[in-house]
Amino acid sequence: MTISNPFSFQIFSAREFPPVSDQLKTISSLGFCSIEAYRALYDEPEAIRAQLDENGLTAPTGHFALTALEDEFERHVDAARILGIKRIIVPSLPFDERDKDIAGWQDIGRRLDVLRQRVVDIGFTFGWHNHAFEFVGLPDGSFPIEHILGDTIDWQMDVAWVAKASHDPIEWMQKYSDRIVAIHVKDLALEGENESEMGWADPGKGRLPWDEYWKAAEQAGATIAIAEHDHPSDYERFAKNAIAKLQQLANGDAA
Repeated sequence: MTISNPFSFQIFSAREFPPVSDQLKTISSLGFCSIEAYRALYDEPEAIRAQLDENGLTAPTGHFALTALEDEFERHVDAARILGIKRIIVPSLPFDERDKDIAGWQDIGRRLDVLRQRVVDIGFTFGWHNHAFEFVGLPDGSFPIEHILGDTIDWQMDVAWVAKASHDPIEWMQKYSDRIVAIHVKDLALEGENESEMGWADPGKGRLPWDEYWKAAEQAGATIAIAEHDHPSDYERFAKNAIAKLQQLANGDAA
């Protein structure tokens, strides 16, 4: 199984550089074929879909907050249908909900599985996107990510967040082989660098061994690669570097 174009761009990366219409033109012109949607695109999905079509872009995946799906399920799945989203991903929890005991994390896993069953029944697939808080050890030696994923939830692994949590992404890919359906591709800056960008780096411009991660992700079953930067000072620069790195990785060229 291989990850190949069409590569995707998490449009959240460009949120500080409106309007979306210009973002889509730029992303398309640089060689991306799809985007990953997020909450700001769900208020007017028809207008966004028209702009996607105009720029030759698709939106195969989208991030949807857990409570948004629970509280307004029909509105959000309708937006997903309009945008052409096939895979619904829950991306995180609010900061004040990230400190839980084992039972609390198990409850999150149950809530996710209820949603998974609902979206699968109407033709979508479903998964979880991680940050670092899922890798803080619990008293019994387990980790929140294990209770979140349980036995049923697919994983869109944000590889750099796993590394930022001081865990080995490859070990987790191997542990959840065939449950890793997609990866977020970004990088960690060298110590003391890119402080204005929260310590993140464009893919291939930081310190992570992406050639190794890419191979492991393919072996784990990932088929979609999504470029993301949490706080770029220049999203066009990031997008250019990201598409170049994605193409290099897909072609198997040495870094």
